[in-house]
Amino acid sequence: MLKVIPGWTGQTGPVVTETNPLSSDLPEWAAMKAAYPKDKPVTSRTLALQVAISSRLNLSNQCGALSRGALLEHHTTSDWLSSIALNAPDYYIYGSGLKPRIMFEEALHLVELNIPLEKSLRALCDALAESTEPLRKFQDRQLLDIATDQKRIELNPEFAKAAKKMPQQKDSAVTNKSTLDAEGDAIKLSLHGDRDEAFRQSETAKWKAIRKAAEEILMISHAADCLLPYLPDRVKNQKSRHRDPARGVIEDKTRDLILGGTGGWVIKVENTDDWIPIDAQALGVPEDDTVSRDDGLSIAEQMYQDRMMNGTH
Repeated sequence: MLKVIPGWTGQTGPVVTETNPLSSDLPEWAAMKAAYPKDKPVTSRTLALQVAISSRLNLSNQCGALSRGALLEHHTTSDWLSSIALNAPDYYIYGSGLKPRIMFEEALHLVELNIPLEKSLRALCDALAESTEPLRKFQDRQLLDIATDQKRIELNPEFAKAAKKMPQQKDSAVTNKSTLDAEGDAIKLSLHGDRDEAFRQSETAKWKAIRKAAEEILMISHAADCLLPYLPDRVKNQKSRHRDPARGVIEDKTRDLILGGTGGWVIKVENTDDWIPIDAQALGVPEDDTVSRDDGLSIAEQMYQDRMMNGTH
């Protein structure tokens, strides 16, 4: 059963309901496919996680496609400029002698920037795929919890009433429990923590990879932007590096970047003193009502403290 979600962001479009579960601006949702083990039970929580894993892999594949696109861009542009140098008639290459240096030479550094661009996108593709590993491990824990419950119900049908409840921490210390019951309770007591840790690890890996790629791509695009003024215009070539020292500096820095260096650039995000925040509540964002929930220790924190005091982990 899907819950009705008001469009608090102010976006227009159909409301998400049970009869209309798909947003009109995201048709890919309907095409999402999740690989699920045939011999494993399907529940809402395991299926939702499997779809989330598939979505992350889809994002990885899209970055992989961009990576291959950048490499294709390098090959095709290089081939085009090479064909100008090798096969075109003189008037097409030199423009009646007005341009002594051909485009292949003038644009060399700019075209080669597609190589580090491809590398950054490929690394992002791989990192996004790897970021699903914590989620996969947690999925195994969920499936183990379900399988253990099924075994316990087979041995004791009355357990079906308690299967969805959290076992008490004090009960986990009971020594007359069967091994299966002890293992099952231990899984349930750690499952919520396993979930939060899996999400934390996965999101950390994802966003750090995105930030790294973004910094590299920003640096690459900055180098390209510095090179653009030195491309020939329709009348003439620009001054060469021998006549324009600034061009020589930019080409040297770009070459360093292409070869795996930094080009002498660094990316830094800084706070601004004149920042005026958006009025979120005016746009429909509800007020924060979580203050009261921060008072005292949560159940999870209390359980953790108890384990520390008892010398158990």
